[in-house]
Amino acid sequence: MRIREFVMPLVLVAACSQQSTVTVEQVQERYEQGTQAYESALEAFEQTAPRGAAYEGDLAPLVDFLRAVMRQRGDSEASERAAAYLATMPNYLTPLSADDYLEISAALPPASAHWTAGRNVIGNISTGLNADGARTKLESIVAENPDRSAQAQAVVALAQLERREGRMDAFAANYERATAYADVEGMGFPIRLLNPENNVVVGGQIPSFALPEIGGDQVITAESLRGRYYLLDFWATWCPPCIVERPALARMQARFGGERFTIVSVSVDNTQDVVTQFRERRWSMDWPNVFLGGQYDGDNMNFDTPVARAFDINWIGVPQLILVSPEGKVLALRDQLEGAMLERTLAQYLGPTR
Repeated sequence: MRIREFVMPLVLVAACSQQSTVTVEQVQERYEQGTQAYESALEAFEQTAPRGAAYEGDLAPLVDFLRAVMRQRGDSEASERAAAYLATMPNYLTPLSADDYLEISAALPPASAHWTAGRNVIGNISTGLNADGARTKLESIVAENPDRSAQAQAVVALAQLERREGRMDAFAANYERATAYADVEGMGFPIRLLNPENNVVVGGQIPSFALPEIGGDQVITAESLRGRYYLLDFWATWCPPCIVERPALARMQARFGGERFTIVSVSVDNTQDVVTQFRERRWSMDWPNVFLGGQYDGDNMNFDTPVARAFDINWIGVPQLILVSPEGKVLALRDQLEGAMLERTLAQYLGPTR
């Protein structure tokens, strides 16, 4: 079932009542209904999806509703909340345009309480705007927003931005700023991801590894991959965010794959058999697949192996993506390889291939 069936009635109601201002409570209710329906439909789809089929849930009606409320006059709280929720649409595989990001940024004042209303609002804005625009907006949030959570997210986004731009001195300075927010709920982990003392850092050498090919007799090593770009994809069949990434990875392998580039998927599943079954049933993953292994019982995860520790997977977990150069240098980490950033970052290094 397509998500349009869930969301369209909401949009029709709004369209029929444009003479009255939509309230923030109505925005909240309709956003929750639309996104929950999307997630429920995605979960149901994955239970019976044929091999190689990608979910095509459609949130366009909800996007249209949020755009309309963002532009309404008369209730600034509702408009700002709609703008914040609109910024979360990439979390649901629904891309926004450059104009959308500009409009969202203009609709959300730096001091707005709605920057933290949805997941990754600030992060999505920081990647949707151009670098100068994002830098200006993020700095204004840090300076003007009274919510330390919003400040913390903005500083983390600034550090990520500067790392993407290759401004490593500015990255280091913003990492130091971010450590002052380590006490803010939910910020310890994203700040730790930025630590230049981690085992895997942008500009550093990739740790050595030797992992057995799943369903084959080869051993894939860091040395065997030298001379080509490769994307290490740490994942598991039990990890829903990992599964959601399979279609995008397949598109990237089809576009960029060849002698210059390949994906290498590294499974932390309990056994190789479950990966083999997944590839037969769901996604073929026609690129090298190797087995790292781990223990997961539905509640607890344990990735306490030398390779997992070398790559920080023992505390980061999955999914985790790492782009590596032909010389074995780390070019990009997770925040540069999520969603729309994945293709953008690969194109930066591999060019406009097929």
